[in-house]
Formats: sequence, structure tokens, C-alpha cells
Amino acid sequence: MKTALSLSDAKEWDDATKFGANFREIRIDLIKDKSSEEELLKLSKKKKDEIPCIATIRSRKEGGDFTGNTYEWRSNIEPWINYVDYIDIERDFSMHAQEIKKSGKKIIASVHLDYMPDLEELTEIEKDLRKYGDIPKIVVTPKKMEDVAIFISFIINIKKPFIASVMGEKFKCARIPLLLFGSMIIYCHSGKKASKGQYHIKDINKILDLI
Repeated sequence: MKTALSLSDAKEWDDATKFGANFREIRIDLIKDKSSEEELLKLSKKKKDEIPCIATIRSRKEGGDFTGNTYEWRSNIEPWINYVDYIDIERDFSMHAQEIKKSGKKIIASVHLDYMPDLEELTEIEKDLRKYGDIPKIVVTPKKMEDVAIFISFIINIKKPFIASVMGEKFKCARIPLLLFGSMIIYCHSGKKASKGQYHIKDINKILDLI
């Protein structure tokens, strides 16, 4: 059970060490200006600690702030490739996965859905993600508690590692059992949420200490 601190500002960098995060997720799509990006790049190059980094450009379609095309996505991820350990790639940008893998990076193949698929569709999505990624990540939007139960039963039985989460505030409590029942990572914040429903990392640490 591991935590990833989502960040988009250099001021949040040291919070990963402060709160004992297992990963840093650099949300490139949420970085506000060029100077902030340059500072985060410098920190990624130095990386004095052993905390691995995930580079993510989340599209508007999947809950982020990136609105460019596949060529712009490739251009925006390029400066980060040599300085991070994992690259998050949505299905719409999967054509770049093989080339990025040649750089020795692990691929988190991700999909964020604004609905709850049935088990058959979840299985097909997982297969699609494994075609280009090392670690599949599926994030769904439950409409009722039964949807959460279906999603948990799905992740219990699939090949690991695997990342699972939910979108939105309504069923954010599901993030905890998903971690307990097989999700590799829970994404957290240290003061500024990268997505609705994220928990503060210090609260997740308290829960994990109790478990």
C-alpha cells in the first residue's frame, strides 16, 4: 500500500519527504507558468532523495487541464522523460508508449471514466491498457455503493500491479478499500487537490497507521 503525492508547484516538492510519500506525481497539466515548470524540472533532475517520480499530463476529457492534441502532448512530456521514473499515458496518447519505453521508463496506462462500466467492459479496458502499459490504471465514477463493490471484486482478481481509484467527491471513501484490496497507489495532496475527492496525505497516513 503506497502513497503518491500529486503536485504542480515547486513549493510542494519537499512535502513528499515531509509526509513520507512513496511517489511524487508531477501534474504537468496543472503547472501554472513556465517558471514553475522550470523549477520543477530542476528539482526532478537533482532528485536528492529516492522517491520515484510519475509524470502526468491529464487531459480535460479525463478530468485534467490539458486540451492539446497528441503532438502537443508528446512535446510537453519530452523535457521530463529523462528525469522521471514513470510516465502516465492515457489511451488517446498510447501511440507514444513504445518510443518512451525505449528510454527505460515504466508506463502507467490510464483511463478515467465519468461512468461505471460493467465487469465485461472493465475486463476489456484492462486488456487494452496492458497492450501498451506496464501498470494499468482505471478510474471510474460510481453511481451507487453497489458499483463500488463491483469495482473492488474486479481488482481483487486481476493481475498486479494495478492502480484503481474513483472520480469525484461522492464516493471518495472508496479510495481506501481500493487500496486495501489491491490498488498499488493512492494519490493524495498536501494542501492543493489535483482532483476532486483526493485526501490529504497526512490523513491517509493516519488511516494506514491504524491498519
